Amino acid sequence: KWSLKKFESNKAFTILGVLAIGLQRLLPRANLLYQAFSRIRSSISITTKLTADLKLKKDPALEFIKKDINKDSFLYFKKLSIKNLSYKFNRNLTLKYPDNTFNKGEYVGLIGKSGSGKSTLLDLLAGLREPYKGTITVDNKSIWESISLRANWRDSIGIAEQDPFIYEKSIFFNITFLNENNLTNEQLYRLKKCLEVSRVEDFCSFNSVLKEYKVNLKEYGGNLSGGMKQRIGLCRALFKAKNWLIIDEATSSVDIKTEDLIIDGLKNEFKDIGIIGSAHR
Repeated sequence: KWSLKKFESNKAFTILGVLAIGLQRLLPRANLLYQAFSRIRSSISITTKLTADLKLKKDPALEFIKKDINKDSFLYFKKLSIKNLSYKFNRNLTLKYPDNTFNKGEYVGLIGKSGSGKSTLLDLLAGLREPYKGTITVDNKSIWESISLRANWRDSIGIAEQDPFIYEKSIFFNITFLNENNLTNEQLYRLKKCLEVSRVEDFCSFNSVLKEYKVNLKEYGGNLSGGMKQRIGLCRALFKAKNWLIIDEATSSVDIKTEDLIIDGLKNEFKDIGIIGSAHR
């Protein structure tokens, strides 16, 4: 039988050294694999809901709902309320939230220690998770009472996340989701304001965003810092937000001075929308 004893001691140490170096090089990859697995697990419930909604959207039996939607009636969500709201993760963990009302034009910050359920509440408000009990209403209508209302509610909000996905495309595309600059004058003005408030202009000017729409970023923002990625994600959410902006620790990688400038900009330049956010500090 094969035995380590048959090798000279120096050869054994050489083999062990090679194995140790190989394992050391594998550790970063293993860490990335673990992070990816954790993200997949945390996204399963939201992905399941999204998939169900996409299937419903293609269902011919729901064409009558599309005909009944009066788009103008959904453009002014003025009041967002929660009542007796709770979310159940498993048999032993249920989060309960106090009744509250958020009004359009307000900037509301969620305060709580890590793990207290701030991000879960923001997902609930966005309609990405379904409550275990209680109601979430916009203008006194539950967002879960009809598919059309929920679709219009989601269309009216922008969501800025802690770790936004960056596509292997230009900054222009990552903000507007358009391949070419064919924006109206109104959209161009909004884009400029979003770039300023999110502080994307600190590293990429308005003119550069428009001219370099064919210059691609690396996927996952490999050529960007964490703060740059978060500012692009915030700019994207602002550009989309018609009535409400939800911020989930979207400035955790930004320095305090820049974060203060962003908050001041949101309060001064976006007084016409409702903003609900949580921060790590």
